[in-house]
Amino acid sequence: MASNLAEVVLYISRKSEGDPAFGTTKLHKILFLADFYAFGMWGEPITDTRYKRYAKGPFAISLKNAENELVSQNRARVEERQYFDYTQRRIVATDEPHLSLREEQIKLLDQAIDALGCANATGVSNWSHQLRPWLHANANEDIPYHTVFILHDEPITLDDLEWGETKLREMHV
Repeated sequence: MASNLAEVVLYISRKSEGDPAFGTTKLHKILFLADFYAFGMWGEPITDTRYKRYAKGPFAISLKNAENELVSQNRARVEERQYFDYTQRRIVATDEPHLSLREEQIKLLDQAIDALGCANATGVSNWSHQLRPWLHANANEDIPYHTVFILHDEPITLDDLEWGETKLREMHV
């Protein structure tokens, strides 16, 4: 059985088959959006993967492992396609996902896919650069899930971070 992340990747890839702009960059952003919204609503992400702040936006650290897992099990393949002036890497599902998610988690994945619509990699990257969790992380550093609760563009102090971490421990997250 594949990992939860791999099954979610298969699900998103299957749902995005008709989207000519769907590639791995967009996949990273869909995962980020769904995981961070899930954390904000339920106190836990859908996939529990770590995200890092990279120049093109948030990237799921474990995505490459999930991709390799799916390809080695012949449940997906990776295609490179020309998309305008760019080479697009695209995970293509060749099997159905086996999701062990709650209905509301699947609904949130669908909403994340729909929210990014037919935006291309440049569009979703630019969009992700407006998100406060990405803005508040340093280059190449993890983006903590609790940053989804940042509502203002005020500087975060060490006391603020310690307060947030204390509250998370109290929630057993």
